[in-house]
Amino acid sequence: MTPREAYLVLIRTALWAPDAPLAEDCLAALSEETLLQEVLRIAESQRTRGLVYDLLLRNCPQIPEDLAKQMQQTLFQIAGANGRLDANVGSLAARLQQTGFPFILLKGQANARRYPVPTLRESGDIDVYIGPERFADAIQTARTLADDPGQSALNGKHFCFRYQDSEVEFHKFALVPVRRRLRETYHLLESSCLTQGTVPISFGMVQVPAPEPSFNAFYLFAHAWHHFLTEGLGLRQLCDWALLLSRERTSIDRERLMTILTSLDLLGPWRILGCIAVHDLGLPEGEFPFYDASAFDRSRKILHIIFQDGNFGTTRGYRKKERPDSLLRGKLFALWHRFLRFTEVLPLAPREALASFVAAIRNGTRAFINKLSHR
Repeated sequence: MTPREAYLVLIRTALWAPDAPLAEDCLAALSEETLLQEVLRIAESQRTRGLVYDLLLRNCPQIPEDLAKQMQQTLFQIAGANGRLDANVGSLAARLQQTGFPFILLKGQANARRYPVPTLRESGDIDVYIGPERFADAIQTARTLADDPGQSALNGKHFCFRYQDSEVEFHKFALVPVRRRLRETYHLLESSCLTQGTVPISFGMVQVPAPEPSFNAFYLFAHAWHHFLTEGLGLRQLCDWALLLSRERTSIDRERLMTILTSLDLLGPWRILGCIAVHDLGLPEGEFPFYDASAFDRSRKILHIIFQDGNFGTTRGYRKKERPDSLLRGKLFALWHRFLRFTEVLPLAPREALASFVAAIRNGTRAFINKLSHR
């Protein structure tokens, strides 16, 4: 058994049967120190340490004491981070509700609720959809809420700030498709779905709106696919997606979901990532809408890239290398690594890869000119 195979056994067990004993062949493989260390490295790169460490500590008594203590400490840190983030989501939502304009919680802590043990999911930031109509007002509100307004920044279509020591992103758009001709269609869809169809999630005493399951199933996929095209995709995002598809399967309107996917020309990529959700993460085939076994071979290539990239490309590519301080050299550095990404993704998704690379050139040029003009 290879380290990747052992890692995937652990992930499938953690997602669907965390109290079940590990298979004997997996336990035997994990007894080898070199393989165990590689499994731990993969878990860290994919932001799934909580799921993997918990299973290992409960099933592998041969883990060295010092290493076991480090893993246990990491589990305490992940659980603590989840608790703080949940509290901050509730606090932030209460403050925003006082302003009177609508907002929706995206991704993140809303997804954690679907895990068998929510505190084992590695948390990130707080993503809030505002929409284009009230985005300027939301930025002004955010400046009054920020821990340090001077460190807040408009980054593309996001306004980023810290609130009670949590990173927060206000989104003008929940997603910006890389193919320009699809953006108007998507933004009309996004606006209608995120303003007319939401479900409440309790954070303490506060009811926080989140996307309804049919749109959310599409959105988690589209967000993951976007990151795969541009900088790197981690398996934590696909775990979130697989659990939503399973837990919300009776609430997902498949006809509506098919309409969304076909109108945005994304049914093919949906089926490719779906093969990973089914064959590698353990989602039952019947719970994945529009499964197509013919996408399996391409999914193998994408899974290989995911293992190489790590979450958001942190273990490979330009994020792992030091960017030059020079403005021009820094932009050329980023462009070169985007070109390398383009050549890798091109055989798997030609139209999306080309659109993503063109967008990177356009946005990079615009940012370069803006920075020059402010010097």
